[in-house]
This record gives sequence, C-alpha cells and structure tokens, in this order.
Amino acid sequence: MTCDSGGQRATLLNAAGADASRPSVAGDGTVLRYNAQTGPVNLPLFATCNITEPNPPAGVTVTAPTATVVADRDLSEDPAVWSPYAGDTDTASLQITNEFHAGGFSISKAVDEGGAVDQDGTAIVYDQEFDFTASCMYLGQETVPVADRAFTLADGAVKRFAGLPSGAACVITETDRGLTGSTEITLDEDGTETVSTGTSVTFVVGDEDAVTTVAFENTMTTGSLEIEKVVTGAGAADFGQGPFTMHVLCTLDAASPDTVFDDELILGGREPLTKQIDDLPTGAECAVTETDDAGAQDTTVSPSPAVIGANDVVTVTVTNTFTIGSLEIVKQIDGPGAALYGAGPFEITIDCVVDGRAVTIPGGAARVLDAQGGYTALYDSLPVGAVCGIEETETGGATAVAIQDDAGNPITEVTITAAATPTEVVVINTFDLGSIEVSKLVSGDPSGDHAQRVFEIELRCELDGTAIAIPGGETRGLSVADGVLYTDLPIGAECTLVETDNGGAVRTTMTPADDADASTARVIVAAGATASIVVENSYDTGLPLTGGERAMWMLPLGALLLAGGAGFVLVSIIRRRRTAE
Repeated sequence: MTCDSGGQRATLLNAAGADASRPSVAGDGTVLRYNAQTGPVNLPLFATCNITEPNPPAGVTVTAPTATVVADRDLSEDPAVWSPYAGDTDTASLQITNEFHAGGFSISKAVDEGGAVDQDGTAIVYDQEFDFTASCMYLGQETVPVADRAFTLADGAVKRFAGLPSGAACVITETDRGLTGSTEITLDEDGTETVSTGTSVTFVVGDEDAVTTVAFENTMTTGSLEIEKVVTGAGAADFGQGPFTMHVLCTLDAASPDTVFDDELILGGREPLTKQIDDLPTGAECAVTETDDAGAQDTTVSPSPAVIGANDVVTVTVTNTFTIGSLEIVKQIDGPGAALYGAGPFEITIDCVVDGRAVTIPGGAARVLDAQGGYTALYDSLPVGAVCGIEETETGGATAVAIQDDAGNPITEVTITAAATPTEVVVINTFDLGSIEVSKLVSGDPSGDHAQRVFEIELRCELDGTAIAIPGGETRGLSVADGVLYTDLPIGAECTLVETDNGGAVRTTMTPADDADASTARVIVAAGATASIVVENSYDTGLPLTGGERAMWMLPLGALLLAGGAGFVLVSIIRRRRTAE
C-alpha cells in the first residue's frame, strides 16, 4: 500500500509504530478494511493511495488498479466532533486480482542397448520397466495426485501430467535404473533444451500454452565372458588335448527374449584353450556346460552361473581331470608243441574307446610279447573308464588263442579302472602238433630194381611265412616198402615235398601235387588228421611191380617172364658187356 498526502509519501504505521504498508488480504474475496479500526493505521485523510502485489505466487497473473483512490472517512457518527465531515468511504475501494493457471508436462523413456548383441550379432531388446517418482510443490502443497507420484516406464513409453498449477516446482526422479550404465536427461521447455546426466531433473510448470517434455535415455552397458580350459591329472599330457565342446547359455530377465546368448564353443584340439565372448548385456547370467569332455573322468565349472559385469571380463574356468589306469597283458604258452614252436614273438593290439571316442594309445596300440620282455606287455597310461578290445595280431603260429581275465573268464574287452595295480589279461596260445605221411609207388619197372630202391625226399615247411626246422630232419629215405612219417609239425604249417633222388625216373608225380608243378607236393598240416602224400616214380613202359591194382594185371605174364628169363638176362648181360668193351 502506498499513499501520498500533501505531496509527500505517507509513512504507514500501525498503533505499535510498526510498518503497516504490507497488509495481508485473503484470496477468497473477503474485503479488507484498511483503517484505524481494522488496522489500526495512521492513514492521512484525503491521501491518494494505490496497491501492488510485490510477491505473487508463482505462475499467477496479477491485475492491480491503474488509478489511485482517495482515502476517505465518515465522522458523522462520532459525537465528539462538532459539525463532522461525512465522507463516502465506499468510493475509496481498490481491487487486485490473481489469476492462477494450470499446465503440465510429459516424461518419456528410451533405452540404448549399449552394443549388447546375441550369438548372431542381433541387438538385445530390453523390456525392463524403470521406476520413477514425481513431485510438484506449490504453495507448500503437493499437487501431483497420489496415484501418479510413483510410476514405471519401459522403453518407448510416455507418462503425461496435466492440470497442475503453473509455477509448481517439480522434481522427477528415476529411482530404479535397473542395469543402466548411464542416464541422459533432456529437458525441453518451449523448444529450449537442457541436457544433464544423473537420476533427477527439476523444472517449473508452465501455463496452458507451455510445452514441457523430459526425456530419460538409459544407456545399457556390456561385459565379456571368458571361458578358460584347465586340464589336470596324471593323464592330462596323454589324453587332455581335446577338443572340448562348451555350451554357453546366457539369460537376462530384462531382455526380450530372455535368452541373450545360446551357442557352442570348441576349446583345445586345433583351437585355443581360452576364448572370450564380448558384447554380452550386463547382468546376464551365463551357464557354461561341457557337452563333450574329450574323455575326462571329472569336470568342474566355476563360477556357475557367471554374472556379466559392466565393462569388464568375468572368467569361467572349466577344469577337466584325466585319471589313468594301466593294463598288463601276460602271455601263456600251452600245448604239446609249445616247446618246439611257442617261442614267438607274438604281437598284441588293443583298441580303446572312452565315451564313444577312440583313444590314442601312448607308446602305440601294438606291443610285442617275446622272451626278452618276459612275454609281458604293460600299457601304463590308459584313461580310466576306457573300454579296450584286445586282439592278438601275431599269434606265432598258435593253433588256438584264448583271452582271459585274471579270474580265467574268457573276454574280448576290458574296462580300465583306477586301481593301483594294473588290470591283468592273460593271452593263452596253444600249440598242437600234426604229421605228414609219405608213401612211394613205382611204375614201369619190369626188373623190380626200383621197387627195392630207397629214394630220397626232402620236406620244407613254413609257418606264418617263416621257415621252421623239421623235427628229425628235412631229408628222409623213402621206399615202396617203407614210408616216411614226419611228426611234431605245427598245425597250419604249409609244407612242400620234393624228391631229391628219384632213381632216374622219367617222371615223378606227387599226390596231392602243387598246382604249378606236379612233381612237387604241397600240403597244410591240420589238427586231428595226418596229411598224406603219395610219391609215384615212372620209368619205361613196363608194368608196375607193386602198388595195389597195378600188380594184378602182371600175373598173366608171369609164366612168359619166367620162360624167357634166361634169355632176357643173357641179352642184358651181353649188352652191358658190349657197352663196357
């Protein structure tokens, strides 16, 4: 309130002498009477006065009087005044109007995936909702409706506020940013942008025509997953090369779909033992499982699951333990021919499989069993759990081979255990003996000289391609009367018989004969039966002297031979003498 009286500014004081120039006026239309009775105030009569509102509420349009009024007073009712002044106090009226406005604003949410991608390189989509609070205070009161003071926004969502008093001071806060790495806040007030970072922004509500928007953009972060393969155990050097197959499955509840990585990795073999997966979304839980452990006896994964951090690398260590056992193969030699033919060497070959995977046998799959090695072979580094087939690839000419466990049970394969002592397998080679019988036939021998003759034969035998010594000697004398029996020959031996002295025969025929040479016999020594060879010597066209049916047709000619015998001998002697002279 300002008043001038007599050309001078009036000092408005109340009865206590304090400043009375700032009266309080109710906003509900109630009239304030500014006078000594209501003040009281020492307002000079006939002063010219006006009013202003120096500190109106925010957002209020104030309409104040443009003209002054004259302070007036009616003294006609005061008995102490003679001839009182009767003023018109109603004309000394001032009115000031406050017009309140209503405005609003909008809050929007955007999410930047921050470079996070899945196994195919496709950007991760986030469906997380972020928590916010809104507060707009005006004249000491909260003006945001209770239901709107806390809300959530997902990527692309917008929240609008309207009907709030202009001038209200607002604070918008993102109370839960989830996995957000950083937040950029853009405040746009009628086209004027202010960019800040953090979690909250403040502004004042404008009027009906004002446009206020607040954009929160959350940028997500990424991290990396490193998978490290560790190989340990006594069998690591021999069997821990891999390759190993890892399955990596990462999920994130805030993403859509929840699975953000699903793929396999190969470690070891021709690949490195450590690999890293980049650009995984922060907060993802990754489970690493080993779908192919390359035959390891034990596998551990740590940590499990692994949670992806922000801008760092989390390492998952997959440890494979390779435990080894051993296999000892012992040779046992049996049978009547063991002493003659059981010296070997023999060869054993094993074929091992772990979890369907072939095992490379350290030191080689084939081993020689001989006298120098005590007829024992030790496979001292085999993976525990391996199933090993056993085969004798070089039997040393044995008639039969049997493979047994240490309890005497027949087996074809054995499972390797972690026992301190080797798993034992016995391979029994049995050597049986056979024989060859040789008989002699003579044909075309009228004198019968060759029928009495002792011829010379030679037998040579090979077993598995190796020549063997013939018990009793290779060379034997053979006659019509006395056959030859070669004994103690190994079963399966391939034998060839030749006649080294045929007594001048024009032809020698063997039965059974070699397909390439009828004068040579070829037989294979068999078990349970004696092989038979007939050696037939033919001379001139005479009649046979011995041998089954061949002797029968000689009987009708007996008398003739006896009658002419002297002449025959005589001629023969004369021919011999003449030949000698």
